[in-house]
Amino acid sequence: IWTRITPRETASATSLPLSWRIWPSSTQEGVANLTGELPARRSSDFTVKVDAKPLQWGVRYSFQFSSGPAFSQVGTFQLPPPSGEALNRLRYAFFSCSHWRWGTFAAYRKASLEQLDFWLHLGDFIYESGQRYPSDPKMAARPSVDPPWEIVSLEDYRRRYAWYRTDEDLQALSASAPSISMWDDHEVTNDVWMGGAANHQPEKEGNFSVRKAAALQAYHEWLPTRVGAVPAGGEAAAAPSEDAQTTWRRYDFGDLATLLMLETRLRGRTSQLEFTGGMVRKRLAEIVAAPGAPAPDRWNGTDLER
Repeated sequence: IWTRITPRETASATSLPLSWRIWPSSTQEGVANLTGELPARRSSDFTVKVDAKPLQWGVRYSFQFSSGPAFSQVGTFQLPPPSGEALNRLRYAFFSCSHWRWGTFAAYRKASLEQLDFWLHLGDFIYESGQRYPSDPKMAARPSVDPPWEIVSLEDYRRRYAWYRTDEDLQALSASAPSISMWDDHEVTNDVWMGGAANHQPEKEGNFSVRKAAALQAYHEWLPTRVGAVPAGGEAAAAPSEDAQTTWRRYDFGDLATLLMLETRLRGRTSQLEFTGGMVRKRLAEIVAAPGAPAPDRWNGTDLER
């Protein structure tokens, strides 16, 4: 479970006490409540994650954080059955490419009403671009973003995630079900690969490794990944290391489904693929013109699909 607390005195606060509790959403015999305390520290931008145990699969739980008189929104989740156990249905939603200025997040709100088992974000949870994109203000669905410049430093990335988290539709989705996430490129910068990015200029934006590390640290702070999570009753974890890039994961949902999450950017891509629209059209023309290739009106699918 994850939350972020915003201190009233941001300049002077270094640590704030935080309490958490988890309880079954409906009364169930033999299902215990869990509680704990931990500090929210400046070193993790006052975000906290708790890896709470023991929990029972198949039980719908509620959870909430508090600090003094302040209480978070109540969230809910339900753990799936382990591999091999019977499961007849799985409800989930997936999202990607969430650009603040290009549109609102109404899809998040809609999904929050569906009582999902989980939701996936497949990359570009944030965008690094500043307020000059889109360049035509008439095309922007929202007037501003914070910070208004392209983000490069750790403080920049933290501010951008904090800005996104003010969105009420994202808040509703985050409270409604667990999330599974994987970055694409814009969590760092456009067209990122192992050793650089198309949208990184070292002469103006500094060392790429420093920027990548800052982006990853903010990502793991502001999303409920397991990197940096605190075992129930444990102390706050250190900032994520380079190993935070290693994120190939497997999720089993009873005997119904297995989900594999792969990292194909920061360690899985030795160079950025150059594949332009012209190259795509040329390749399609070659396929269509190849000996024995069926005419377009004989391709599979409906007229619209062809």
